[in-house]
Amino acid sequence: MEVRAKRYLPSSLAILSFALSALALESLSSSGKVKLFFDYAMWGSFFLSLLALWIDSQMFSSHSVISTMLLELIGGFLVILGRIGSILANGTFSLGYFLPLFGTYYTKTGLTLSLLIFPGAFLTFAFSFFHAVMGSPLPFSSGPSIRSLLLQSKYYLNVLSFSLSARPLILYLLVGAVAFVFRFYPELKWGSWLIGWDTPEYVAHLEDFVTNLNPFSSYYWQGGMRNIPPMLDIILLPAALLGGAWEAFKLYPSIAYGILTSLSALLAYRVYRAGLKGSLFAGLFTMLFVLNLRISWDYQRQLLGSIFLLAFLIKAEEWKDELVTWRSFTLVLLSSFASMSHEVIGLAIFVSSLVLLYISAKRGSLLGFFSGLISAFIAFSLEAWYWKGVFTYSPNVGYLPVGIVSSLYDLESPWVVSYLIAGMGIAIPLSLYTMSKHPRPLVNASAIALIFAGISPLIAPSTSVATWYRFLIGVSPILSTMTAVGAVEVLKDWRTFFSFFLLFSLPGLAFSYGYNLSMIYPRELREFPYALVPSSPEISYLQVEKFFSENYTYPLPIIADPDIARYVHLSIRNPLPQQLMWSSPSNDTICYAAEISKEAYIVTRTNLSSTFFECISEYNIEDKLGSIFLYKVSLTRVDKAQ
Repeated sequence: MEVRAKRYLPSSLAILSFALSALALESLSSSGKVKLFFDYAMWGSFFLSLLALWIDSQMFSSHSVISTMLLELIGGFLVILGRIGSILANGTFSLGYFLPLFGTYYTKTGLTLSLLIFPGAFLTFAFSFFHAVMGSPLPFSSGPSIRSLLLQSKYYLNVLSFSLSARPLILYLLVGAVAFVFRFYPELKWGSWLIGWDTPEYVAHLEDFVTNLNPFSSYYWQGGMRNIPPMLDIILLPAALLGGAWEAFKLYPSIAYGILTSLSALLAYRVYRAGLKGSLFAGLFTMLFVLNLRISWDYQRQLLGSIFLLAFLIKAEEWKDELVTWRSFTLVLLSSFASMSHEVIGLAIFVSSLVLLYISAKRGSLLGFFSGLISAFIAFSLEAWYWKGVFTYSPNVGYLPVGIVSSLYDLESPWVVSYLIAGMGIAIPLSLYTMSKHPRPLVNASAIALIFAGISPLIAPSTSVATWYRFLIGVSPILSTMTAVGAVEVLKDWRTFFSFFLLFSLPGLAFSYGYNLSMIYPRELREFPYALVPSSPEISYLQVEKFFSENYTYPLPIIADPDIARYVHLSIRNPLPQQLMWSSPSNDTICYAAEISKEAYIVTRTNLSSTFFECISEYNIEDKLGSIFLYKVSLTRVDKAQ
């Protein structure tokens, strides 16, 4: 009786799998749309089919693979193809983000691919039941047994694993290449359009830099003059001179993302000793982690800074106990490049450099001490230059240290919670596990500094770090690597793995950005796009750029809506804030322009005829580009005292 029950176990699992896929189809046909049940039913069918196939292949492992077992294997292949293909089509190839594995919505391609699970589940059920009734598979011809085929496959995998272990560089290049293709797909999909809201402004700024090659000069940026971290401009200068700034920013984000992912795998391999599988998983997880993708959308300087930060941390952790002169110089160079890339990264470098200084002082290492001291000094000096001082003044609070601003607790704190839950999810406990199990002082210090800066609205109710969410996003390359390392170790036990996977599958927990029960959280994420797409790819933007390239005469002021001003900036080199006003038309802005000039351009979606502006005496519509009005107005100064 027990043998008979065991023989019918695979077919029992397979019929449950087929029943779930049939119920999913019924749900789809009756409602006409994909509901949450559909995805969970397809997942259930996927797991049950593969479990039935695995048990059947173990029971009949001595039989020829060229038999009815081949048809059952084809069923399993269809199930795998349908599930993995639909995941990729639903997230990666439609939006550019890798969306949640469970409960996600479906694209047309994703839905079509997922339907392959139905015939796959049927084949698995039909032939597992046939094998149970007949007692064995029906051979078609002689051939290798299932066991020998599995052993041979395992042998080749071991050979591949050994080859990669002997040449880890191949692994890093492979991971980086996959990440490049993954990130470059949206660039190809959208043709010549730039991905990201800020990216056109990066292009305009790079063109400004080409005409004024001074890395430590103030440049126009989104309506004001800023001391901008210069490293990205320096690196992309040759590309801008050879191929153009626009083309440089079509390629740079994908190349940089590939390098970042490779460094994540390297961090796991060299610093955390995660081994081949752990390093590969770390690289792929970093590639798919939604906050890392957010950095690549249009935080282009921060993306470069993340690369230099990981490179610095890897080398500093490896060398801190055995520093020699050239290693010390390399660490100072890497830390300087990181600090010259972005303000957020400068904080991580400053803190980790102080930790290096402290560790070296305890061990009596002069090279380490001075490496940390010089790196910290450069990071602090650059931060002071970026902020134009070491103190800022807030009318509500008073004088505050550089980078600290006043904030509203009731407004900011829910956003912090949103990032922690929707952005990081269950990556937090796994990264905390890695930090405690594998204490790496420099990596931990960098991560803790960025996290504390990111959650500052919760710590100090009246103040916070400026753009605190950039720090929570900035820690994500480190956090994703730690999470992968922790997951590989924690999930070795199948019971822990199953519990984690069950938790992972619940709606609204992991990768909860933008779906199911978690919508209340991601809706509040600041500066978070719904996908890796251009910001409003309207042809009228390019027409605005062309108009000013052909018709603009310096120094006539231009008042432009912020989204349009990015493309106006593309046509004007090194403007001043009073020349290109990054603002929707208002009485204050227009009257300010009247103090400077008797005429001005106004580029807006606002119909000026429906609004009174006291400083406009006459206006003419120069052009109507889609929904964008392009006015040339005559201005009159108004004496406010009267």
